[in-house]
Amino acid sequence: MITYTNRLNMTPGRVPLVIHVSQYDSDFSLVFNLYSSDGTFTIESGTTAMIRGTKTDGNAYDADATIDINNQTVTVAGHVQMTAAKGMNVYELVLQKSGKDLATANFILAVERAAMDADTIASESILKEINALIDGASTATEAAARAETAAESVSASAAQIETNKTDITGLKLDVDDAKTDLNSQGATLIENYKLTIGNLSDAGTWNQVVANSKYRHFVFQVSGGEDFILRATGRVVLGFLKTYSAPAASGETVDYSSEEGFTQKMIYTNPTLHVVIPSDVRYIVCETYYNDVEAVVTRFSVDGYDYVIPFRNNFMRYLGSMVNKGITRFKDCNGVGYYNFTQDYVSNITDKPKELSTGGILFVLPYSAGGTTYRIIIDSNWDVYAAYTGKAFKKISYSQKDYGVYPSWEIGAIRSGTGEDAASTKRVRTAGYYDVKGGVKITVPAEMKAEVILYDSNIARIISSNFFDSGTHYIYPRYGAAYFRMYGGYTDDRVITDASTGNLYGIEWIDNDDASVWYALGDSITQGYYSYDNAGSDAIAVTVDCWANIAARKSGLRLVNAGVGGSGYVHNGTVLDKLNAKDHVDAMDFTGAECVTLAYGVNDWKYNERLGSMSSLSGDGTIYGNMKYVVEKILSDNPLCKIFVVTPLNSANTTKDYGTKETNWGLGYELSNSGTLEDVFQAEKDIAEYYGLQLIDQTHESCVNRENLLSVLIDGVHPSISCHATIGSEMAAKITFS
Repeated sequence: MITYTNRLNMTPGRVPLVIHVSQYDSDFSLVFNLYSSDGTFTIESGTTAMIRGTKTDGNAYDADATIDINNQTVTVAGHVQMTAAKGMNVYELVLQKSGKDLATANFILAVERAAMDADTIASESILKEINALIDGASTATEAAARAETAAESVSASAAQIETNKTDITGLKLDVDDAKTDLNSQGATLIENYKLTIGNLSDAGTWNQVVANSKYRHFVFQVSGGEDFILRATGRVVLGFLKTYSAPAASGETVDYSSEEGFTQKMIYTNPTLHVVIPSDVRYIVCETYYNDVEAVVTRFSVDGYDYVIPFRNNFMRYLGSMVNKGITRFKDCNGVGYYNFTQDYVSNITDKPKELSTGGILFVLPYSAGGTTYRIIIDSNWDVYAAYTGKAFKKISYSQKDYGVYPSWEIGAIRSGTGEDAASTKRVRTAGYYDVKGGVKITVPAEMKAEVILYDSNIARIISSNFFDSGTHYIYPRYGAAYFRMYGGYTDDRVITDASTGNLYGIEWIDNDDASVWYALGDSITQGYYSYDNAGSDAIAVTVDCWANIAARKSGLRLVNAGVGGSGYVHNGTVLDKLNAKDHVDAMDFTGAECVTLAYGVNDWKYNERLGSMSSLSGDGTIYGNMKYVVEKILSDNPLCKIFVVTPLNSANTTKDYGTKETNWGLGYELSNSGTLEDVFQAEKDIAEYYGLQLIDQTHESCVNRENLLSVLIDGVHPSISCHATIGSEMAAKITFS
């Protein structure tokens, strides 16, 4: 029996899985590992499963399936009826409970046509039957009669065979003619237009091999906010081209000076990358290189499955070489698509931008108003020039910095009892340590995992450690972090024999060199703790997708996260340096901070620290007094530092009994020393007003409120992952600094 095991995405709207089988196969089974690309997917107890669909012959088919709750798999036993009809047969897997459909996901059974139809009898088998008939005869008369019958059968079969031979001969001639035509056309196109040789199969696998050039551009159009998996051999450069301002009417001046060319330029070697496309990107340029021996093979897919190309209808048409077409003006390139031109031909182009001196490609993009056509040039230096009908090209400025990190890799353990340098056949790591700068963005391929460790300036102490599954992740430095090292391996811990496996990962520095520096001080919520339901019990963990990291990405600030779990203005932290805010700022230097957020208060309240008043002395151990000290220390280091006071989220404490919905939870729940959480809010407001600091009210004006508190703060204190995301968006808008 053959078992086909595949991962099936249960998220609606995804491209269906394709499974290849042969016609008339029956001894097989389909095993589906169910998952969701948008989150966790779990098969509930009591769920049943079935498949149903319509075959290419128009007949329906359905069958029950079995569920393995422990392994979260669904198994379907194969049947000859499933493979009777050749072609792309569409089925859906259905999960049901109590007679209702819980979830469905489509998949395609691609049935390859059998070499012989089920009702066809081969000539050799006919002769065997004839011999058997004659051998089995008991008398000469009976043998003669049977021989006569057999002769008639042979005569009819022979006639059919001759007919089939004639048909096959005709088909072969047709195929030969078509092959000759295709070869001739293909040779002409490749010679005249340097087309890329390739094919798009019915299953959706797209392979392109570069022909007649050291590099080739692939250009495709996207709607923004999409993503894809890029796999390639050789060196690959990606550029994301943004939308350009459109003129209101033909002939109107367009100022391109505020536009950007590429949001980023990424260079990789032998990559397998999950590329996330920014929402404002409309065109992607993929430039592939190869040497004299090995051609580049590039294929695009989604969610790790090679049979999918979401953009196959959006690839911009390649219209050929300006050299071979004899075109000497960019404005004469009128077809919608793209052209290429070589460096030695640039001097022949009469309407080129004066700065243009290298070869490149020319986009021709339509715009409906007044028949206007956009033309965009990208030269081999990845400089961008733009123009529209009747206007000269203008160079568009953009950052040409390369933020890629291209480490050497070695085989070695992520961590072990004998230290980092322990040998391991299941892990790769960067051969050295790299400056963390303003943060690191990593791309982890499907079926792989990673860990990024941040170290101090002497590489003697670990500042933080971050673990990641597949996808794109942003790591912002904690205070004191100077270097990082990355470790990787497969999720199934398979043995790695080649250190270059590390090149499957993408590593870039975050593009924030010129951004304002933001120090985020606070408690566990700032550090990145989130709460979740763990089999009926509240649990917490740390995520890099915390509100501070999200706010930094959205606002473009250069974040240094200094959050410490358990800390308050008075209460000592319970993790990391275990300092309260007063002692923490004493250990920090704020001369490099342009803005600081102070997000404390909930721990001071729930641990019943003394509240104090505006008359409290600076640093006297009360909330008022220590808050004064913190502000004064920051401003003594840097008088021009902008300070934001972020008031605490409402809370019910981790016991969930500090107040009720009627008391508005902690805002109306009074403790002997700290008072209510409303009192702590008022203290922070008083200090902000006294020193002239900007107050960000997250106590009364955040996504956490009286009604939803226990739904979004699972343990009564820490936001859920989704709540962190919402708070991050809120704070990106409220931290008004750039």
